[in-house]
Amino acid sequence: MSPARIVTVFFVAVMATSSCGGKSPENVPLTPSVEVRAFANVHWSPERYLSWRNLPRTARFESITRALPCSSFVAISGDVETNIRTCDTRETQEYYEVIGYYTQFVAGWDDISDSKGNMIKATEIDSSGAILSLNRNRYETMREELK
Repeated sequence: MSPARIVTVFFVAVMATSSCGGKSPENVPLTPSVEVRAFANVHWSPERYLSWRNLPRTARFESITRALPCSSFVAISGDVETNIRTCDTRETQEYYEVIGYYTQFVAGWDDISDSKGNMIKATEIDSSGAILSLNRNRYETMREELK
């Protein structure tokens, strides 16, 4: 079992056995979206993305079309899941959508590789269009299955 799956299973188990009676602290029943967001929180890092985004060469080679939603909340080092709770609900939803949907956010995934399959660091990316991430693909598949 992968570390991400262990974290997700643990989180869901804790929530199900807590005093909330199987509901989240906001009294909303647990849904598959909890697992999908937990996957993103384990495998996508705003710090990795922003380290690439803030490189001087990124502005030369990349067309940045989207701002990172909730960026002022998630850029705070620490637990993204906790920090993002203070962000607007609609913007939080957009955050979880764009990190998988738009290629420019691929630098934040933890398994990025070049077109030859060689693992690389976010700071080594010249063009996000030539970068691959199996976790990003899996995340988008998980999101599609929720529809």
